[in-house]
Amino acid sequence: GSKIILRDYGAPGGERASVLVYAGSYRFSSSVLVVGNSIRFGLEPQIQVGGEAGTWYESIKMRVAAEVTGDYKKFCYGPLPNVPDGFSAKSFAALTIWWLLSQGRAAARKNLPDQELTFGMTIGIPMSFYTNSGLRATFLDVARAAWYLSRLNGDLEGSSIALDRALTLVAQAFDEVRKRDVSPDSVRDWIRSEAEAAMYSAYRSPSVAPGTYAKVDVGAGTTNASVFRITDTFEGGHWVKSGMAFYGADSGSTGMDAIDSALWKLDPTGKPDCLELRGLEATILADGKAVRACQAPIDEIVAIGRRPWKQLKDTLGGLIAADPDWKKCIVYLFGGGGDLLPLHRRIPVYPPDDSIRLRLGVLDIPSDLDFDFSGAVPLEILRFIQVAYGLSEPGLEVPHVDTPAQMPPWSPPRKKPFKDYDEF
Repeated sequence: GSKIILRDYGAPGGERASVLVYAGSYRFSSSVLVVGNSIRFGLEPQIQVGGEAGTWYESIKMRVAAEVTGDYKKFCYGPLPNVPDGFSAKSFAALTIWWLLSQGRAAARKNLPDQELTFGMTIGIPMSFYTNSGLRATFLDVARAAWYLSRLNGDLEGSSIALDRALTLVAQAFDEVRKRDVSPDSVRDWIRSEAEAAMYSAYRSPSVAPGTYAKVDVGAGTTNASVFRITDTFEGGHWVKSGMAFYGADSGSTGMDAIDSALWKLDPTGKPDCLELRGLEATILADGKAVRACQAPIDEIVAIGRRPWKQLKDTLGGLIAADPDWKKCIVYLFGGGGDLLPLHRRIPVYPPDDSIRLRLGVLDIPSDLDFDFSGAVPLEILRFIQVAYGLSEPGLEVPHVDTPAQMPPWSPPRKKPFKDYDEF
């Protein structure tokens, strides 16, 4: 599912960010249902709509990646029904983001009445997508097409649209995208790496001190990992956080979907498809037989979590073993993997010496974040909204460095003013 965080730059007392809620949940279902002559958004799979049978399309982001690369086995789990004539996973993604953008606008207008509002948006993609020129260009097109759908047609009324109208409008939006180039400097205004965005909450968390950190975020279709350092300076008679940089970051196309697929193959009788197991993994994996069935995806998630450490070692060589800071590195396990004991056992270790266990960290709620514009953010959802929170800060750009001496001054919030996207 998708998460939306709306950041208000003109809030009294300073900027505020709010986790938006839809149908009582912080998760906006990203599944698309085609039923009759309509496309419906925001519903959870397997919900019957008016008694009429429909076709569900799930994990749209991963299906876009498969569509671009031709590698469906790598990116997709669960059913892969054919899309309607004229459509593609890319067009479904643009339409879904249009619906999400419409929901965000509606929430802003409801909670900030009588104010003149200007909107922008940024979407996150796995770092492996961002560093792949073909996938980066595709998701940039998707983000911009979603914006043009909103710009040309206003907000999507309700949560459905006629199939034929959707086909016409999304084609017009992609035509607009093709007419206008995007400068390299503007790409990050539209799309950013999820690995980078997820680091920001550690910087803003009151309980996180300067030091070395590792982050492994196990999402539905991908796992993002990074190793980074937060620094401090002495100001006004006390030490304050002053900078952040990453030493390695990577992602891979193995996540909770792959674990669900392995569990479903172990016992397929109870659920119609593997994605129906979402949220049940921690309970099922209490059984040793289930853990053994998931050995391959668990091994791959652990391997992805170690890739940034390899980048760090390649940079520092033997110095990593001599640097005591990395032996005290705190590990954060985000996303669905945060509940899985097999990952708790295997991820928080110091790769140069597996006998050294690292501490799993727990974040506090950032002081500028609330839930549905007024309530306290439930601590149990914090690990699922790290990326959305980082994406809500448009000026966030965590630099990559090779040594602490190279770390440039970095003082959030953003370095550049918020811009109306119509300027692009």
